[in-house]
Amino acid sequence: MLVGQDKQLDFALRAPTANPNVVLSGQVIKLKQPVRFVGVTTKLQPASETLLSGVADLLAVHDEIKRVRIEAHWDGSLPKPRAATLTQEQAEAVRAYLVARGIAGARVTAVGVGAQKPLVPNLTPMNRARNRRIELHLE
Repeated sequence: MLVGQDKQLDFALRAPTANPNVVLSGQVIKLKQPVRFVGVTTKLQPASETLLSGVADLLAVHDEIKRVRIEAHWDGSLPKPRAATLTQEQAEAVRAYLVARGIAGARVTAVGVGAQKPLVPNLTPMNRARNRRIELHLE
């Protein structure tokens, strides 16, 4: 190819493929897989990035959704102040990921709930894992 020479490019634009693990249901966006972080950090695991890309795609298609509240929850394994701080930072990490994928920052808010609202008693490792979660609520 010579410099300055025109070249024809053929490509097709496609709508994002819907992620079957992300479902709009009533006033929530249900995730059929959990959002997971690397240990007790705010770094998303790669599989969670894929899941959140599906959330971004859903929000891009549904512009009637004006606001989403991201709630991060934890189990009872950390002191309350640390759990509150960690979950706030995790919710903000999810928000930042969605904004980086093209979702307007004004559409998403981040809330760290700490360990205040467990789904199940924190008696077993499986229950503690269920209580460490991200919820997406429509506002």
